[in-house]
Amino acid sequence: MAKQRIYFVRYGLTKYPLVEDEGPYDSPLHPIDGYEHGIAIARRLAAMPHPPDVVYSSSLLRAVSTSQLIVHALGKTKNSIRVEDGLIEWLTPSLTVEPDGTRLQPRTIEQLVEMTFTEIDQDYKSINSIATDPNNVPYGAPCFFESEEYLMARTTVTMQRLLEHADGKNICIVSHTPCAQAMALYLENAASLEESKIGPWPLGGVTMFTKESDNSWKLDMYADTSHMPGEYKNGLKEWSLPCLTKPDIPLLSKPEESWTRKTRRFFGFSIRLPFRLASAEQVSPFNISNSKLKAAKLVASSACLLSKPEDSSGFDLPLTEKR
Repeated sequence: MAKQRIYFVRYGLTKYPLVEDEGPYDSPLHPIDGYEHGIAIARRLAAMPHPPDVVYSSSLLRAVSTSQLIVHALGKTKNSIRVEDGLIEWLTPSLTVEPDGTRLQPRTIEQLVEMTFTEIDQDYKSINSIATDPNNVPYGAPCFFESEEYLMARTTVTMQRLLEHADGKNICIVSHTPCAQAMALYLENAASLEESKIGPWPLGGVTMFTKESDNSWKLDMYADTSHMPGEYKNGLKEWSLPCLTKPDIPLLSKPEESWTRKTRRFFGFSIRLPFRLASAEQVSPFNISNSKLKAAKLVASSACLLSKPEDSSGFDLPLTEKR
């Protein structure tokens, strides 16, 4: 029986640099370099001994555009891109809320198809849809706003469902570094973060896992950029989850230290949480307790309770990296 492969792809250069707490958060690919990077990624995947059979993509422009190039390189066009809500960017304020308080609004399938992404499978229904009812947030569903811990839960649920949906086929996942790293951590299943091989992920990086006979996943290639043109071959514009770069810092600091002015401007006021989330080491997907997951779900659900800026509450994470 053929072994299943999973490829994770980070897109190439975007037209506008994504700067945390500033945006823009749904930039298209750079019209020259970004598409050149996407073509290089697509050719790399098509040349693999066991290329992807199915492509799942975030709905944001940089991901869908890259997916479009990939499916054409694979010789698949009609109904070949499955847009999955569970692969959306990490829904934390620093990556989704503009300085003026405007929140990221992912495009619908219909809007994307009208923008010439006709390769999208319009019959595909997301297996982990963004929560729309603030009073009924399914466990692990994408939700404004997510802690790092809840992101781990969301991507674990998404990965499990994608594997079931793919039914043994080789799949390509075009998403964003926070989501891709979290899913890679889940598949790697290392004993601890210190032993994990998951690290910074540069633009255009491709990661591959192979399913072993014992149903474990082997990391064959991580964030490889050897296919990228020019200086990007060396791996540029890396990004990483806070838990992988700051293992000694809790995911959520004391409220007064972690609320940002932008978040206060969006919500109108801030709230005190009755607990602190676990440390980064404790929230790895292979060592996360049910109580902490419930806590993360409570935080994410609380942030979804009200959608209007003047009567909402929420939190932010102290991130400073530029992407």
